[in-house]
Amino acid sequence: MEPSIEEIGGGPQPGPEVSPLLDRSDPRPASDELRASLAAVEAAREAARRRLRRDTRRVRLLTLAVLGMTSAAAFGLVNRARASRRAVEAARAAAVEAAAVPVTPPATAPAAAPAAEAIAAAAPEPALAPPAAAPEAGPPDDRAAPIDPDSARAECREAYAARRWRTAIDACGRAFEALPTEAALAMKVAQAQHARGRYAAAGEWAHRALAAGGADPEAFVIVAHAERRARHPAEARSAYRQYLALAPRGWHASEARAAVRSSRASTTTAE
Repeated sequence: MEPSIEEIGGGPQPGPEVSPLLDRSDPRPASDELRASLAAVEAAREAARRRLRRDTRRVRLLTLAVLGMTSAAAFGLVNRARASRRAVEAARAAAVEAAAVPVTPPATAPAAAPAAEAIAAAAPEPALAPPAAAPEAGPPDDRAAPIDPDSARAECREAYAARRWRTAIDACGRAFEALPTEAALAMKVAQAQHARGRYAAAGEWAHRALAAGGADPEAFVIVAHAERRARHPAEARSAYRQYLALAPRGWHASEARAAVRSSRASTTTAE
């Protein structure tokens, strides 16, 4: 009989030793830890993304709120500016309209004329007396006298600057007779007549100033006032338009625009 392994070696022989470092029989602990770490990283990333989205929404909402408040404030300021501008324009137009109202009603002049004629007819002797004719002959002699242009112009400027309208009308009128090409002299007479409430005479002198080559936009405003008092709306509207063409931002621009708009509205209503 052959000897057995136990008999030869004196007992069971151990097998080859396996190193613990090479033992890969249980890889699950390493995989669980890796998965846990990856899950933690993914959770942290997701939380960061959520915070970023939340912060972005907050920033957008705040930005929209700020923009809305700014727009509302700007809109309110614009409305206030427009309202104040309209109030100023209305006040200017009212002031101009009030200044343009004649001191003496036009209806009193025709009524006064018959009264004067009646008085003159009731007392014919003083009207036919020779002494009454002598003062009437005096002014034509003075007018016929030669006019010194320089002195008349200086007197016109002095009276106009001092707002002595009667003296300015006389002096500037005589100066314009001597210097008919100076439209500024005729314009001073027109403005003095307008200041006294004589709108028809002011309009005539404004026409003279324009015929002499004047380009003062104020002349068209005086003409417009005269035409409005004469109940000529088309001529007044034309004068206002010529004023706006020369001075679209002038002192009377709001008055002229309001007059043109009102005339258009009245024409449309009539149609």
